[in-house]
Order: sequence, then structure tokens, then C-alpha cells
Amino acid sequence: MNYWGIDDADAIAGYLAQESVAYGTAEGAWNERIGRQKWAALYMQGYEGWAEYRRLDFGVLLPCADGVLDGDGSVPSRMKYPLDEQTLNNANWTAATGGGADDLLTTKLWWDVN
Repeated sequence: MNYWGIDDADAIAGYLAQESVAYGTAEGAWNERIGRQKWAALYMQGYEGWAEYRRLDFGVLLPCADGVLDGDGSVPSRMKYPLDEQTLNNANWTAATGGGADDLLTTKLWWDVN
């Protein structure tokens, strides 16, 4: 909060004391409690926030209302390979993606079991 110019100690303490924010009283499992606060802390760092959402698997993100995603409209599970991989490293890209069939935003990675 200090980084964004909020220097009022009472405002910071008030925010942290909210039942929905304080770790001991916030709803959800540990990963959701931590994930929500880390998501807020990573404001303006979209990729980092998305990575934490995926890492902690706290499942509360909604897809962008006005965004257009290539896929089923859900929050992406992964990023697609860059076009350079298809053109400059086609043999390995084809082997890794089943000829492109698995190079989708919705394809789960090997570690993503949920």
C-alpha cells in the first residue's frame, strides 16, 4: 500500500483488520486466503498474478469481460508457443503439441492436475 502512495497507517490497519482480509477470518482454504492477497499485491504485474493464481490453484479468477480469448473463454491454463517455434523449430513444436492440436490456451500442463 505504501508503494501506491497510501501512507495513512490507520487506513492500512483498517484494511488489514477486515474479516475478509485477515488471514484468521477470511473465507476459504489457506491457498485462497494467500492467493487473494497476493493477487492484489501483484496489481500491474498481470503475468505474475496469473502465475500465482495457477500455482496456488485458488480458483476465483474470472475471465476478462471485454477480452477476446482464443479458446473457450475461460481463464487460460497456459500460453501458446510463440510463432517462432512453429517456423524455426517445427519438428520439436509438432512433437510437443501433437501437430498443434494441443497448443491451446486450455491445454493443461503436466503439473496442472486440477
